[in-house]
Amino acid sequence: MQRISPSEMHVEISIRNISPVFIGFEIEKEYISFNLKSTLAQLGLNATSLSLEIDKPNLTASAKIQLHAYGKIATCLLDHLEKGRILANSLLLILGVECAIPIT
Repeated sequence: MQRISPSEMHVEISIRNISPVFIGFEIEKEYISFNLKSTLAQLGLNATSLSLEIDKPNLTASAKIQLHAYGKIATCLLDHLEKGRILANSLLLILGVECAIPIT
């Protein structure tokens, strides 16, 4: 985790135990987007994917995400993010795939 400014933070996330039928293993990475947990997004926290690595043999993925806070509540949320918290609940593809994503 790296705080860039009061309203921006870079985080790395790890995704484990991905289903072997996850469509993201078969398509180009540019068709995969990171979907922030809706509760955080509703409070003004936006996530932008910086990079994504998918490891099909180990059924894992890792991503670097830029978080941007819009407003005082979202900025306070950045102060409370810490390693191990659940940041997102899905990688959204055309078909959508559910998974819990802890901050590493």
